[in-house]
Amino acid sequence: MRQLLSFLYGSLLFAVCQAQEEYTCPAIGGEPVEITIPASGGKISLEIAKSKKNTVCNLFRVVAKEGKDIDNFSGNSSNDNFILEPVARSFHKKPWQQIKGPYATRTKVRSCNKLQCTVKIPIARTGNYKYVLVTSGHALKNVNEERARFLSQTTFGPTMTDITDWDHGDGLTGFANYLEKQIAMPATLHREYWRKHMDYAIRNEHIRESTQVPMHPCNQYSRWRDYSFTAGDYGKEFKVEAIQVDGAGEMLMISVLDADTVRSGLNYYEPRTVNATFQPFDDDCTVPGKEDYCGTGEYQTCYGFSEGIGGNINYRPKDRLDLGCRNMRNPKIFLPAEVWSQNTANGGHMVAVGLPAKDKFEEMPGVIAELRPYWFVGQSLRMTVDNWSAVQCPALLDENLKWDFRYLTGFVGETGEQLHYDGYAVILENTVENPFSDGGLFKDDYSADNSPDRTVTCVNSIMDFTNMDSCVLSPGDGCVPVEISVDRWAITNEAKEGVLVCGSHGEVANNPGFEDKYDNNMFRMFDTGRSVFFNGFGQQKGSVWAQIALEADDQLRQRIAWAFSQILVITPYQIDESQELSECFLNYHDIFVRNAFGNYRDILKEVAYSPMMGEMLSYQESRSGAYVERVEERVSRPDENFAREIMQLFTIGVNRLKIDGSEMKVKTDDGRSSIPTYDNSDIQNFARAWTGLRRHARRGNFEGRWADRNRINPMVVEGARRDQFPKMDLFKNYIGDGYPECTDLPEKQYLRIGATYRLLGSHNFALMHFEEWNWPNNVNLLRLSLNTTSALYQELCHPDGSESGPCDFKPQVHISSNLACDKNECNLDTVRVVQVGEDPPVYYEYLKPACVEFAFENSKKLKKIADRRDNAMCVNKKINDAAMPVCCGASTTWVTSECNYSMERVSYKTNEERCPVDGNIGVCSWQNVHFPNPQGQHCNFNGVYEENYRTFHWTNETCSIQARVTKEGTVAIVHDPNMDINSVLAEDNQQKVMHLVNSTNINFFKVNWKGGEHPSAENNCGTAECELVDDECLCAVSVKRRRLFKTVPPLKFTEYLVHGAPDIAALDDGKYTKSADSTDDVDVYHKTGKTEYGTSTIFSVVRNEKRIFLKNYISRVIIAGSTYEFRNPVSMMSLVNPETRDAHYETDAVLDHYFYHPNTPTFIAMRLIERFGNSNPSPRYITAVSKSFTSGKYVKTK
Repeated sequence: MRQLLSFLYGSLLFAVCQAQEEYTCPAIGGEPVEITIPASGGKISLEIAKSKKNTVCNLFRVVAKEGKDIDNFSGNSSNDNFILEPVARSFHKKPWQQIKGPYATRTKVRSCNKLQCTVKIPIARTGNYKYVLVTSGHALKNVNEERARFLSQTTFGPTMTDITDWDHGDGLTGFANYLEKQIAMPATLHREYWRKHMDYAIRNEHIRESTQVPMHPCNQYSRWRDYSFTAGDYGKEFKVEAIQVDGAGEMLMISVLDADTVRSGLNYYEPRTVNATFQPFDDDCTVPGKEDYCGTGEYQTCYGFSEGIGGNINYRPKDRLDLGCRNMRNPKIFLPAEVWSQNTANGGHMVAVGLPAKDKFEEMPGVIAELRPYWFVGQSLRMTVDNWSAVQCPALLDENLKWDFRYLTGFVGETGEQLHYDGYAVILENTVENPFSDGGLFKDDYSADNSPDRTVTCVNSIMDFTNMDSCVLSPGDGCVPVEISVDRWAITNEAKEGVLVCGSHGEVANNPGFEDKYDNNMFRMFDTGRSVFFNGFGQQKGSVWAQIALEADDQLRQRIAWAFSQILVITPYQIDESQELSECFLNYHDIFVRNAFGNYRDILKEVAYSPMMGEMLSYQESRSGAYVERVEERVSRPDENFAREIMQLFTIGVNRLKIDGSEMKVKTDDGRSSIPTYDNSDIQNFARAWTGLRRHARRGNFEGRWADRNRINPMVVEGARRDQFPKMDLFKNYIGDGYPECTDLPEKQYLRIGATYRLLGSHNFALMHFEEWNWPNNVNLLRLSLNTTSALYQELCHPDGSESGPCDFKPQVHISSNLACDKNECNLDTVRVVQVGEDPPVYYEYLKPACVEFAFENSKKLKKIADRRDNAMCVNKKINDAAMPVCCGASTTWVTSECNYSMERVSYKTNEERCPVDGNIGVCSWQNVHFPNPQGQHCNFNGVYEENYRTFHWTNETCSIQARVTKEGTVAIVHDPNMDINSVLAEDNQQKVMHLVNSTNINFFKVNWKGGEHPSAENNCGTAECELVDDECLCAVSVKRRRLFKTVPPLKFTEYLVHGAPDIAALDDGKYTKSADSTDDVDVYHKTGKTEYGTSTIFSVVRNEKRIFLKNYISRVIIAGSTYEFRNPVSMMSLVNPETRDAHYETDAVLDHYFYHPNTPTFIAMRLIERFGNSNPSPRYITAVSKSFTSGKYVKTK
């Protein structure tokens, strides 16, 4: 039979494949060698010799353009007449390989020996084309050319000096040395470069609203101006009025309305200058229609400002929008004694100070705003003397003046020339390496008074994954970030001792002594007031990039960062105010600079959390459909933009790839088709994983026009807004597979291996758990205080293992060995926030390890829980952080909830153990809960309910879960708790099933049905256990666990193990024993005393670069009374408590799924290769880079 099949196959193959012919590549510049093409079409096999040393031999398919004859093709033919399509190539004696392009996937290199390869190519029966071999030179003339080619790929272009002064060694060794030196160089951050060169003014009322402070007027580099109007005066009202000047008679005083005084009702006009006349430039005021612009009156500035004497100022009469704007020349400051006498007496606003001689100042050139005369900004004088403040300016230190220099005028040396203080702003260093010691609290001293609108915003950031390793506690009072302040919406500085202070990458201070300067666009945060008319700001980010590309030493890092920026693109036109902003774009680019030599997974995470990407692809503020339905009572779907782009452009691409970059194909009726990596349902599914992200709260010390738009810090996640339901991955498994079930975590996991504690500092507001909006600093809030005898206390106080001395608090502590409980800890199932120390108190937040919950459970594992808003649902009795404990007495009308700390939650078993036997009936079906704790109603904290959250308590009532199935086969979870309690509850207090899981919820998700078959309206739901409701089947279900392996499986078969288990080391000693069946790749653990492979057996393997533990079963959901079944989905988000912690875990799991997808190494490798100068890489090259992407190393082979 086998011989017959071989004969038939050979006969069919002969019909389309001709005898192999042998070919040799021509010499360099020689006439192309033509391939003989059979008339029958099909495929032909060619024996082609490998290219010679230092040559490239290409196999082209030459197609004649319309009207041209293919027989006229030669080596000298014009490209205007023929198209050369690359098919395959060999270079420098290397084997032949196919090339990307229309023939790449149909060209096969079958075999090679030392001299030649067998190449199989497709042949069309008809067509004006031919195949030819063409050879070109590949050799470099000398070592300088070799270095030049290398540097052209690793830099932005070498200079002749770079080539001739090469001192890294010869050949590949020299190149390797160069790469090692480049990798070791410190990063040149774009944001840092821009901030160091930042030079801008905080002027007039903006001093009071800015989050920064002006430099002291008499310090070195303070700025002064001799012209009257600034760009900050755009749109302001001013008046011209006559005054009498001694010795000059009547003159005209120009005064500008101070908008800050308008708010306070004072309407103060700040005098700017006094002139003999007031009229437009080159206009005759006697001409009819021109008189409205001349002489005394009230006016308003328009577009177009130039800072400097004689610069252009546009204006028109106040409230006359029907009149056009005319321009005048920016006048020099001149305020005679009469003006000073009017504005300094009786508490007047103006302040004068003596200044050094004019030679102690240097001119600061203006920045061209538009390509026309007199339109520029920033022109000023910079003081060069460095000790003027202490000697000459005691009046400025007056307590009443503080730092409000809006009306400060200086008199220069002996000449008496007048200059107005220009408010050069100081921006602070608040880097990750050196966070500002008090978070910026000291700036409160700079505000003009204590009124709320003059209080600046602190610079402190909350801890996030980009800065956590370097966060420190403030040595004294520190500024509490708005995220955790008493009022999350106010721009206030809340002071507290021992605040956790965190910095931001590249947030350095500016250097006022630098010559090359940048300005910026700022309103409230850093306001120059120039944004409306000046569009030059948008060019600064490009200027910074160009300067660094040209001058920075870390050329390789910058080149790699540039390549990544071309892949993970943000477009300025899709971000508000983007044409005027610099810092946020530079900060985004620095993601690639900082991580250029790191892990692409880190880049992917920072990009996903970037507020710039969140704004551009509109997924910031995306919320789950269930959240919107509850809060806004409307149907909504999550934003899909990022869910699509992160797959299509940033990780896996649209079609499945082989490691060499060629597409995988599948046979179809139409031939061979590409295999899509995802479809639209996958986009909709993953869009749910990108809900709940929003901008970090506003803070100070960076550029931005709006105080509530923080485009610098990574976005934060709100667990309450995250979709809580299972999310199928791209291989019909689930996000969360491989993580342990939450019910399998050992008792008191918070004392076990895998527990993590994050430092909060002296502020006890949890960041990774939901907290009520009014919890910060509330004295009734009770946290668990650890005893000094506690092993956990010692781990947090002395993480280095020492047992004495002051505490050394680390930003994050991972428990590396199982700890014994101490005193009151022994009565707890879990913790939220723990207190370590007293003066000041220091708090840590506990992070439970990532785990999953099953969507469906059998009713014997469930109990009903309810909240005081009359919502009820089902939960697994072993879950220890879902519901708070209650104890029922003789009456169930009111039951008691007593907790060890605020919002304590326990398992059902612990709840039963908590209730005293005497005078109690344990857990019951209660009607109302009260909290009689004498220390304050801390269990549920005064009964305050946040709309985004629910606080549930245990009941003893039964519960079951059903499945609601659509005609497409998607499923919604339906909880069916016992509702007998409603028979005794008032009509307006009836319990109802939580909206997330009631019988009408629309929270459907994909499941993997066995055989693709499921109940539907078309088959009348297939069983009597299902009810047809509105074309959907509401079905009773059961859950069954099926053993997978009877012996230790080979590593590749462990892919079928999807349900995770806890780390064996975290379990009680002796609970599991490692089996002798363990192999080099797979460890096996049985419960101690057992050797049979059952559902309790645990396997341990390395998957995606980390060791995980897996259960030996698959959980299946069975539709009652039928053969329909599907795999039991898991979710990392709890349906009861959607914690921020778990939303972060789920985000990481989604990113891992993209990152470890088999397509990602090849997809990213191809794009990086293209951006390093090779638009047509060989499959061998792509394979090598793909393997290096996966392994993190490259080993050159012959």
